[in-house]
Amino acid sequence: MKITLQMLIDANACREGLDQFTADYPEGIADWTREAQLSLMTTGCRRYLGWAVAQHIVPWWSMSGADLTDADLSDADLSDATMPVDYCA
Repeated sequence: MKITLQMLIDANACREGLDQFTADYPEGIADWTREAQLSLMTTGCRRYLGWAVAQHIVPWWSMSGADLTDADLSDADLSDATMPVDYCA
């Protein structure tokens, strides 16, 4: 599924979100995949992802097993997150 600026306008996105989307994705997002979601989490658009999911613009892909090396999790609520026992050192 392609994500376009017009889709966000039609969903009444805020001006700040539209500006951020245009800055990060001037051509839109070609295909909304788990990898696209992970990539978005490294951009300024990450703060609007929850809104896009709530508006049914994009689905939320499972992050289980995802490499979050470049993701900014500074505002993430991970209080209910679980990690496999063999992962914890």
